[in-house]
Amino acid sequence: GLILAAVAIAVGALHSGSSTLVWSFVRDLGDRYGRHKIMQLIAGIPTISHHERPEIADRVALVKADSRRLAVTGQLTAVNVASVAGGVTIAVDLGSILWWLPLLVLAAFVPAWASGRRARARSSAEQDHAHAVRTGDRMLELARDPGTGIEVRCSGAAAALVEVADSALLARERAVVAAGRRARTQDVAARLLWIVLLAVSLGAVFYQVRRGTQPVGALLVLVLLVPQIESVVTGLSATTHFLVETSQQLDRLDALLEYAAGAAGPLDPLPVPAQICDALAMTNVSFSYPGSKRAALRDVTLSLKPGTTVAIVGQNGAGKSTLVKLLAKLYEPSDGSIEVDGVPLSRLD
Repeated sequence: GLILAAVAIAVGALHSGSSTLVWSFVRDLGDRYGRHKIMQLIAGIPTISHHERPEIADRVALVKADSRRLAVTGQLTAVNVASVAGGVTIAVDLGSILWWLPLLVLAAFVPAWASGRRARARSSAEQDHAHAVRTGDRMLELARDPGTGIEVRCSGAAAALVEVADSALLARERAVVAAGRRARTQDVAARLLWIVLLAVSLGAVFYQVRRGTQPVGALLVLVLLVPQIESVVTGLSATTHFLVETSQQLDRLDALLEYAAGAAGPLDPLPVPAQICDALAMTNVSFSYPGSKRAALRDVTLSLKPGTTVAIVGQNGAGKSTLVKLLAKLYEPSDGSIEVDGVPLSRLD
């Protein structure tokens, strides 16, 4: 007997330890894959305009943060399916006592619904303040990068960087906590409602036992099942919370995939010619930087012949660098076209 007990303890300890190791390994592996996938998506966009669009940068930051949680979606799904299956089993057991007692399990969806609303509120607040995470990351990069770290140390700007990062992250944390607090009222009310329903059910069964229409065993079984019913409520709330968070994380990932697909290069790109034979031509080209209402270039028409030298002069902000960036395909023109020997520049890979 002692040997069997020792073996059982050893097997249990091994299972517990290996389960934690496997969970951590899968989470880290999924995190690395997720970040690698994000890098591929961003690097596959032919222009750099997305770097100057805050909504895209925020989305990328959130998807990077979500990658670690999405990595364990499979394991969490299995746990939540098991929780739902346990709820079905409890409902069958309750139905064997009285036909209407399985409604207690259905009533568990009320606190689960409130938990889902709280998860959505917190997730929305996190998304609305995603720029704070980028701000904190940028301050950290400035402090630890060798190129800027020397300047930060010599100028004594470290305290300012810490203050900026702390204030941004603190504002985000306050917004998330406030959103959760507002939804917490509904969560508590739903939980109290479920407790009232459970108390009414216990009272109804006790009343029937007193009248002799139900055996005492029915009340005992119900009392013994109360912890299991409570576990079902907790499990359904956790499942709803998980489903809401996962759906929003997948929505953000889908939005990033959709943007990357829409900004991707041509499906049938043409090779860049070894030399220009006719001309590099811009026709009625206009361009505004992302987030700016002012046009950096407006209705520019230009033809650059091979072998010629053209000087473009102008004041600061006249659009000289912007012109070069468009010719280098770092940005797409807002209007007009750029062609190389009659072939649109956007078709060249």
